[in-house]
Parts: sequence; C-alpha cells; structure tokens
Amino acid sequence: SSKEDDSKKMLPRRNFIPLHHKISGTRLRGLWTDAAPAGGRKQFFVVSHAWLAAEHPDPAGLRLEALVADLQWLKAADDDLVFFDYCSLHQVDQLHPDWDKGQPLPPGHPALRSEVEERQFQSAKRYMDVLYSSPMVQVIVMPEVYDIEKARHLHHRSFRVARQRYIQRGWCGLEFSLATRAENIVASARPVHGRREHYED
Repeated sequence: SSKEDDSKKMLPRRNFIPLHHKISGTRLRGLWTDAAPAGGRKQFFVVSHAWLAAEHPDPAGLRLEALVADLQWLKAADDDLVFFDYCSLHQVDQLHPDWDKGQPLPPGHPALRSEVEERQFQSAKRYMDVLYSSPMVQVIVMPEVYDIEKARHLHHRSFRVARQRYIQRGWCGLEFSLATRAENIVASARPVHGRREHYED
C-alpha cells in the first residue's frame, strides 16, 4: 500500500542496517590509498543536515528523497560511501514505546546503547571535526527544515518537531564551518522535486 511504501522511507538506525551495507574504518582507509586497485577507490559523501524531529531526523522520508536526488545529481555510484549520522553512528531508540514513560530506562534496555556502542559513539564524536574538514570527502549540506506533519499520519504518533534553523544549531554550524573552510561542499540547498514548499525559514 502507499502507507507501507512511505513507512519504508524512514531511515533505519545503524543497528538495523545489514552488515554488507556498512564498512569498517580499516577497509575505508584501504579504499583511499594509492595502492587501491584501479577503479577501486570510492567517493565518500558526508551529509550535514538538520534533524526534523527529536526522535528521528527524517520521520516522513523527505530528507531521504532529497538526498537520493542529490546523490544522483552528483553521479554517485551504488557502491560509493555515504556518512549520515543517524545511520552511521550508534543511536538510542527514541521511538521505542518505553522511551517516554517518564522513568529512566535500566541498563541493557534495547532502546539504549550497549556499553560497547556507547564507547564507539563517544569515540566517533571526538573525530567529527576531522571528518567534515577532510579533503577526501564531499560534504552535502541539507539546510532545509521540512514540514513533517505527514509523519504523524504515517506512524500514528506525535513527534517533537525541531524548527530551529540549520545554521543556528550547534552541530550543523560546526559542520558547515569546517566544510566551508575545507572547501569540500559539493551540494547545498538545491531545490529538489518541488520540495521548497516544505521549507520553513
């Protein structure tokens, strides 16, 4: 059905992405070395975007639709690499039914990061400046703040809508500043499929 198709557009957390769609840091470095086989070096796209809700960055699938269009416009191959924080870093599950019950969740709860995941998450955060300022990546800046009212009907729940402008958000401002200084921004605020009517200044 149309509703099921729309629900499938919701980006998954890293834990639910199949292993064959993820890549380790060691293998990533190998794909960038001069010793990489001919045609083996991949493009690496890093996305800087404003989360559209506190629970999920893109509950209505609008950001994903725009990102796919941007990657097609940039002539990305199916096996090129994309860093998108929600899918690439371990996240807590704020969509879990136990999350908003007003009580702290016990250690080991499935909505929380495991101890290993928490260590990996904190370690990755310390290197975000390296990622967005690297000359080896191409940064896609997605500053639009879409109207996600549609998400309430798709998922039969309310979302805490994030309306603050992209540049006023801490992580977004840092990422944009680093990428601007590194001159590695390849796409920014490009109109996609008439989605400008969803933009909120």
